[in-house]
Amino acid sequence: MQKLFLFLFFISFTSFSQIRYYKINYGDLPQSIELIENDNGQFKGSINTELDKGNWDINWLNRTWRKLWKIETKKKSIIDTLSEDLVKNLMYQLEKDGIETIKNCKDDTDCNNIGFLDGSSTSFKIKTKKNDREYYFSEIYPILKDNRETNEIRKQAQNIITTLDRFISQKESFSKAIKQLPRGKYYYFSGISICRINNNKKRK
Repeated sequence: MQKLFLFLFFISFTSFSQIRYYKINYGDLPQSIELIENDNGQFKGSINTELDKGNWDINWLNRTWRKLWKIETKKKSIIDTLSEDLVKNLMYQLEKDGIETIKNCKDDTDCNNIGFLDGSSTSFKIKTKKNDREYYFSEIYPILKDNRETNEIRKQAQNIITTLDRFISQKESFSKAIKQLPRGKYYYFSGISICRINNNKKRK
């Protein structure tokens, strides 16, 4: 019986081991997207929204008190599952856009020397059989008429973010997450600014 249990556990574990994993934290909103391709050909993914709960980060006295006594901030996480077809098509397009091979901005002098003001950044975490890397870009946003990047590396990163936003609208996904919040006050950092959400409605 024990051998049978171990055998079934091994089969279950290997069936769901991943061969590709993308995690992207992007833009001004507290969201990350996780995309996974398993070695059995299945795809799964989610949009994860994480907010601080309470009012400590607006009131400097509360913030100082919590920092002094190392009181952890209460978190509220909302996870929305993505369809398998969407994840499959998105991962295919992101790979085609070069998400696994794009050069890290900090490793290129011209890219790294570009200055920014608002503090927002987009980070990428990539794990495949050949790659295990993390990199980030400051102030990268989907392509609009007046915000096209000129640096070649940042241009490629912008194409990746544009693809991501074409498949998953960040504004729409964040609005959907906010509607799921229980009553209360919530906060998140947007660049160097603190944003507050007041939810006074009860969830039905």
